[in-house]
Amino acid sequence: MDQYLNTDSGKKRDPTDFLSSAVQKILTELGDKHASFQYNDTVIRGKFTENKRAIDSNIYQYALEESYAFRTAVIDDQYGYIAMPSARVENEFLSDKSKMTQRINQMAQQLQDSLCSLSNPGFRGLIIDLRLNMGGTLWIHLGALTPLLKDGTLFTMQYADGSNIKFSRLGNTIYQDRDTMVTTHAHCGFDNKKVVVLVGPLTGSAGEQTALALKSNFHALIIGEETAGYLSMNETKVFEENAILSYSKGILKDNQGKSYPHSLHPGLLVIGGDNFKNLVNDAKIKAAITQLKK
Repeated sequence: MDQYLNTDSGKKRDPTDFLSSAVQKILTELGDKHASFQYNDTVIRGKFTENKRAIDSNIYQYALEESYAFRTAVIDDQYGYIAMPSARVENEFLSDKSKMTQRINQMAQQLQDSLCSLSNPGFRGLIIDLRLNMGGTLWIHLGALTPLLKDGTLFTMQYADGSNIKFSRLGNTIYQDRDTMVTTHAHCGFDNKKVVVLVGPLTGSAGEQTALALKSNFHALIIGEETAGYLSMNETKVFEENAILSYSKGILKDNQGKSYPHSLHPGLLVIGGDNFKNLVNDAKIKAAITQLKK
């Protein structure tokens, strides 16, 4: 352990400090903003400059409160609203594929049941709010949305060598190429209703990928602000329960062949005006309703 000796103090350094510094330097040099290494309760990422608007700190507080990050509502008696949370499979399930799949299916079904509560034939449209969705397990999000998505390709992932993998929906199942990733038991439909997706500067990783799937597959209109910039698809390696590495393995392309190496830009830009306590006064929701009326 002599390599951890601190010559200034004569004391030995904590090996965790050495690991954190080394891993952070590697991820920074690779330029992989989306990568992370979790060791025990410590999450290590590369060091990158972030340009976030000041209101992010206020939005972040709402993202940590489930009553805002995961809820359904009816607005003006005509529009269904669902805020989709940062749903994530717990680490204890990651090392067992069978248990992990079972847990993904279970969580996707719970979220889908909430979505189905809004399948009122009298509603004029649906608002999916991903502004407080900072990521998680993509398959939970996509599995929950199978009643909305169409059969076919959601998006494509391109590796560095130019090869591609398709992510698709067929019935109640989401596939990565030919591998089944999640299956739910959809019990509702939305009769081709219009859908608007809200995004913001906190929308990241699986939240961004979910928005892209709805845009690419369902042609949903994206409203809000530029997203966080974690759109690359990650691979996860579990060395042991307390040591987990996630790293970018490819960039995403929509069904028109457009690549998304960084962030997602909304089709309709609405800066600020977020009001999670009073949805009817929320600027992005007002813009969404205006579009749904057309």
